[in-house]
Amino acid sequence: MYLICLTRKSGYTTRRIEEATAAAGHRCQTLDPSRMDLLVGSESPLVGVNVSGPPDQTAIFPRLGALPPEHFMSVVRHFEGQGIRSFNSSDAIRRARDKLIAYQQMAASGV
Repeated sequence: MYLICLTRKSGYTTRRIEEATAAAGHRCQTLDPSRMDLLVGSESPLVGVNVSGPPDQTAIFPRLGALPPEHFMSVVRHFEGQGIRSFNSSDAIRRARDKLIAYQQMAASGV
């Protein structure tokens, strides 16, 4: 499997994710979403980075942190539009970042 870790920081946690991925026999690439250009064309959506794995064997691991979510969410949605799986979907990230939506969903679930 080919894992793409979307994060701005390349600290200890990111390094451990890369090491664990390699130990499991997979490939991992860390990309900074703030440095990505999103290109939309009539043929297919493109992201300004070369994703070298087939979509069914590729997954993204979004690590937002304190980033403003707008561009980050666009990058995650862009990958999802290409059929690439995400550990956390753009919709789940949006719901978690919006406290009102999070509280409403917890209340509806009885939490």
